[in-house]
Formats: sequence, C-alpha cells, structure tokens
Amino acid sequence: LIAAGTMSGILSMGGYILSSSMIADITEESQLQTGRRSEALLFYADQLVGKVVSGMATVLPGLLLAFVHFPQHASHATLDPAVMQRLALTYVVLASTLSAISIGMWRFYRIDKSAHEHHLQTIGSTVIPIDEPLIADIPPIGVVTAIAPALGNT
Repeated sequence: LIAAGTMSGILSMGGYILSSSMIADITEESQLQTGRRSEALLFYADQLVGKVVSGMATVLPGLLLAFVHFPQHASHATLDPAVMQRLALTYVVLASTLSAISIGMWRFYRIDKSAHEHHLQTIGSTVIPIDEPLIADIPPIGVVTAIAPALGNT
C-alpha cells in the first residue's frame, strides 16, 4: 500500500507538471495565431476541467451503485455475491474505458520540441503591440479611492 501510494503521488505530480508545460506550449501557439497571450484563460480552463471531473467523481459512484442495483441497506452477511461481481466488473470496464479515453486524448497534442523552438523563435522575433492599459494608467477604485484623498494621495 505504501509503495502504491508513493507511486501514485509521483505519477500525479508528474502529470501536473506535464499538463502545466503543455498549457504553456499551447499559450505560445495561441499567441502565434491570435497575437495575444492567454495563459490565464488556458490555466483557468484547466482548473475548470478539474472542478468538473471532481464533481463527477462525487456523482459517478452513486450512478455506478444504481446501475448494478446495489441494495440501499446492504449487509455483508446478506448481500448477493452476484451484485458484488456486477459492481467489480462494471468498475473495471468503466475505469479501463475512461483511462483509455484519457490516454487517447494525448494523440491530439501535436507540439513537439521542434515546433516549440519554432514558436519561441517566431515570438522572439515579433513585437506584439500591447493594446491594454498599463497598471499606472488605471485609476484607483473601491477602498483605495476612499482612502487615497484622506491620506493626501490622489
């Protein structure tokens, strides 16, 4: 159990690092196509997907139990072994299918080392004008607006 937990933790951290790197690469490719950087949007989309998956993780076990007709007030002494077999078989098939779909999604990621280097070279040689105001150009709002005159800073 300790070895499995350790391996799971190592693979999870590797997955987080890999997905963050992939999002950074996608940001660069998006910048080449649109002329704007959008890492905040892409990282938020990744977080949103994580929230949706987390929400599904709370719903899916209940759906799984309903699918195999698991009795509500089951006791290990009276539970039909066929129900447990259906539950185990359904879980294995579902987990394998979802894992295969997840692994299959990697086929859609097309940025390799040469594409990444090309993106960096192109971005480095292109000056993209900033059309958004600088922080200094944004007037203070909210509490700062109320406090600044009292402090003598406008």
